[in-house]
Amino acid sequence: MNGLLDEIIVEHLEAHVARDGLSPEERQQGAEDLVTIIRRYSK
Repeated sequence: MNGLLDEIIVEHLEAHVARDGLSPEERQQGAEDLVTIIRRYSK
């Protein structure tokens, strides 16, 4: 399952945090979403 989570994190970072053209607000939201995903998974 860790491999799947790794892929989800990478895809999310590329699409919602690191992609060119995103506004600071979009990057912030993408980062917050990722933190939520990680916290839920680690419980």
